[in-house]
Amino acid sequence: MKHFTKKKNNKAFTLAEILITIGIIGVVSAITIPAIISHYHKREIENKLYKINSTILQGIRMVQANTDSDFSVVKSGDEHDNSAGHSWESSKQVFEDNFSLGFKVVTKYPKNTLFDVYSADGSTKIGTLGYYYMVGLLDGTILEFFAVNENKFDIAVILNPQKSKLVSGRDVFTLTYRADKNGNWYNDYKFYGNEFNYEEFRQHCISNEEYPALYSHPYAFCSSLIVKNGYKIPSDYPIKL
Repeated sequence: MKHFTKKKNNKAFTLAEILITIGIIGVVSAITIPAIISHYHKREIENKLYKINSTILQGIRMVQANTDSDFSVVKSGDEHDNSAGHSWESSKQVFEDNFSLGFKVVTKYPKNTLFDVYSADGSTKIGTLGYYYMVGLLDGTILEFFAVNENKFDIAVILNPQKSKLVSGRDVFTLTYRADKNGNWYNDYKFYGNEFNYEEFRQHCISNEEYPALYSHPYAFCSSLIVKNGYKIPSDYPIKL
C-alpha cells in the first residue's frame, strides 16, 4: 500500500516583494497624508472662526437682553470719547466685561506680548499683534481684542501661536464687528461698506504689503473670503493649507 505524505506549503514573501510593497505604501502615504493634514487644518480654521463668531454674537445679545439697551464698546458716561478704544486698557475692559465668560480663557497676556505676522509666502513681515488685549484659550488659540470705537471692534485670531513664523491667512485671521444704524451688530467683511470683487479679495489676501487696501492687513481679507463663503474655506483659496 502506498502512503502519500502531504507536502507542506512553505510559500513566503520574497525580499523583492516586501520591498515593492513597502515602496507602494510609501508612495500612497506621500500622496494621502498631506491631503489628510490639509483637510484637518481647513476644518480647524472653519470650526474655530465659526465658534468665535458665535460666542461674540451671543455675548452681545446677552448684554442687550440683560441691560435692555444697545451694546457699545464705549459705555455711556465714559470719560473717554469715541477714539477711546485705541488703547490696551479700553480693549481689556470691554472684553472682560462682555466676552470673557463665553470663552475658556486660560491665559491673560501682559501688555505688549508681541507676535510678528508674515505674508502668505512667508517672505515679508506684514504686522505685529499684541498691542491690544490678548488672551489664550483652552484649545490653544490666542485672541487679540481691539476696541476701535463705540461702533466697531476687531478680533485677531492666532491658531498656531507655537509656530516660529506665523503666516497670514493660515495661522492668523481677523474678524471685524460693526454696529448698524439700529444698533444691530454683525460680522463685517465689506471693509467700511466697500465690496471688493472676489479676485481683489484673493489678491489682497496674498499681498506682501502691510496694508494692501483700506488700512487692512492681508489676513483680514483672507478672513473675509471665508466669512463670505459661510465660514467655509473656498475651493480656490489662494493660500496652501
